[in-house]
Amino acid sequence: MRDPYGEVRAAARAPARALTSFPKSLILRPIKSLALGSTTCLVLLASLPALAQTTWTVSPSGPADFTSVAAAVAAASNGDILLIAPGSYGAVTVQKSLTLLGSQDAASRPTFTILTVESVAVAKLFHLEAEILRISNVNRGHVEGLVVNSETLIGGARDLYIRGCEFRGAEGFVGAPSRAAVSVGALGAGNRVTIVDSLIVGGGSADSVIGISWPGAPGIQAVVLEGERLNVVGTDVIGGSRLGAGITPGAAAALFAQMGGGTVTVRGSSIHGLRGGAAGSGQPLGSGPAVQVFPWFGSVTGPLLVGQNLELLGTVGLGSTLVPAEPYAQWTGVGGPGSSRTFEVFGTVGHVGVAFIGVEFVYNTTTLSTLGEPFTVNPATLLLTPSGVLQGQDVPWQFAVSIPPIPSLAGVSLASQAAVVSPLDLSIRLTNSDSLTLSY
Repeated sequence: MRDPYGEVRAAARAPARALTSFPKSLILRPIKSLALGSTTCLVLLASLPALAQTTWTVSPSGPADFTSVAAAVAAASNGDILLIAPGSYGAVTVQKSLTLLGSQDAASRPTFTILTVESVAVAKLFHLEAEILRISNVNRGHVEGLVVNSETLIGGARDLYIRGCEFRGAEGFVGAPSRAAVSVGALGAGNRVTIVDSLIVGGGSADSVIGISWPGAPGIQAVVLEGERLNVVGTDVIGGSRLGAGITPGAAAALFAQMGGGTVTVRGSSIHGLRGGAAGSGQPLGSGPAVQVFPWFGSVTGPLLVGQNLELLGTVGLGSTLVPAEPYAQWTGVGGPGSSRTFEVFGTVGHVGVAFIGVEFVYNTTTLSTLGEPFTVNPATLLLTPSGVLQGQDVPWQFAVSIPPIPSLAGVSLASQAAVVSPLDLSIRLTNSDSLTLSY
C-alpha cells in the first residue's frame, strides 16, 4: 500500500532537499545564505492570474477617490482594495469581499469607532485600529496588524486567520461591566479561528467613586461547539485585572472556554503564556485562572489542549489537558511585492520540518486523528516545499522568501503549514496553519 506521507518521510532522510512537486510554471532558484544559516528562495509567482480588482484611495482631507470609508465601500465591488489614509472614520459596515488596508506605521493607522464585516466570502483587514471589531458570517478572513481597544466579537467565521494583532477589552466600572478582549462564538456558531503572534488582554475593573469595582473580563472568551476549532499560537493571553482597591474580586481568566464538542489548542514557545489577571494594582498576574472551562449547556466537553511548556500563571481548570509542546509555524516580517518574508517553524531539536506554501486553502480533516491538525494547503497549488532541521521550541528554523516586485501580487494570500518529522520513528505532526497576505 502506498504511504500517503512518503514524500514527507523522504524529506526527513534528506532534509537539505526540497520536495519537487511544484507547478511546472514555477521557477525556483535556491540561494544559500550563510549569514542567516537558512535557505533563501526567489519565488517567481508570475504564473498566478492577475487579480481582477480596482484600487480606491480614501482620505478625509484628500486628494483621494473618497473622503469616507463608508462611501468607498458603497461604490466598491467584490475583490476591490481600499487604501485608507490616516484619519477617523467613525462606524463602518462592510458587506462585500473587500481588502481594507491602512498604514504599517503604528502612529498612522486609520481609526474606526465600530468596524463591522459581515456576510462576505472573503474579508481582508490590515493595519487598522478600532474601538470595536465585529466579524460574522465570513467564509474566509485574513486579519493582520490590527489594534482593537474595546472588544472583538466573532461568529460564523469559517476560516479566520488572525496574525500580529493587539486586542484589549474595555475596562469595567459601575453600570458598564468589563469586556473580554476577544469573544469567539459571540455572533454565531461555525467558527474555525487561528490566532498567531498576537497580544490579547481582557478588560480590567476600574474603581468607581464609591469604591466598587466590576470583575475583570477574560482575555479570550470562547464558545466552541462540535466541529469548531480555536487555535492560539505564539500568542500572549492575559486575563483582566482589578485595577484599584475596589471591594469586588476582579481577577479574570486568560482563557475562558465553554466547550461543546469542538477543539481548542494553545501552543507556542516558553515566552508565550496564559496569565490570569491580578488581584489588584501592583499585584502579580495569576490570581485569575490561566484556563477556565465549562461545558456548553451540559454537552460533552471537547478537548482543550495547552502546551505544558508555556508560562501558565493561575490555575488550569478541569476539562483542559496539559500536553507536551507541539510544533508551530508562523510568518514574520512586513511588506508585499519586492519585500522578503520569513516562514518560521518551531519544534523539537533535530526533528525535520517540511513547509507547505501554496495559494489555496483547503480543510482536510482526515489528518486530524493521525497528525494532530487538519491539513489546510491545497496540494495542487503548492509553490514551495522547503525542508530543514528544527532548532528547538524557542529557536526557529527559518526559510526566507523574496517576493518579486510585481505589483499584481499585492493581495495574494499564501496558505502555509508545516509537517514535522521525527528522525527516530518517522512519525509526523502537523503544525498550525498560517496565512500570509502580501500587502501593498
